[in-house]
Amino acid sequence: MLILVCGFVIISGIIQLNNANRANMLPERVVDQYNEHQARNVASSLVDDAINKLLLDMEWEGTITTDEHYEGTGTLTTGPDPADPLNEYKALLTSTGNFGGYTAETQVLMNRDSFSKYSYFTDEEKLPGGQNIWWWNDDEVRGPVHTNGTFRMSGSPTFHGFVTSPNDWIGYTGDEDSNDPDMRHGSDTPNFNNGSNFNLNRTKELPGAA
Repeated sequence: MLILVCGFVIISGIIQLNNANRANMLPERVVDQYNEHQARNVASSLVDDAINKLLLDMEWEGTITTDEHYEGTGTLTTGPDPADPLNEYKALLTSTGNFGGYTAETQVLMNRDSFSKYSYFTDEEKLPGGQNIWWWNDDEVRGPVHTNGTFRMSGSPTFHGFVTSPNDWIGYTGDEDSNDPDMRHGSDTPNFNNGSNFNLNRTKELPGAA
């Protein structure tokens, strides 16, 4: 009977020791899982930032690095699709996030919009004779619109697609030499029903342009 009791005590001691080891390991595992999860979050957040930039300018390419708003560090870069490197309408986003000693990498292949999506595209807003093109009160256009020049608006023309340009538009009643938007636009009020971006960081090249 004494041998059985001793055996029970030894077995019980081993079980308690294993439970204690599990209890010590559990917080470490939880911390590791949290750090790994946060590293993935940093990488995913950088991808979200890049997608937002591409929505504003589908020709955007470059690098994004984390700032004080991120819980961790990381970098995102853009590049060609390795399987189709000459295809200018594909962009590979490679994002790396770091947190608590863990590193996570995410890759997303994006398809850029092709030039054919635009319903209206000009390199400059001028007629063949050199006169400025004006958008008038009753003008209405559907689909994406872009100029590398400067739109000139009179009254309230209506744009149902996204409108883009590297330059802010000029109103017929505004001051084209002013950098103040209110002075530049005057009392003219074009309708950008699907949004606009007049602060593109570069012009868009026409197909086949050098």
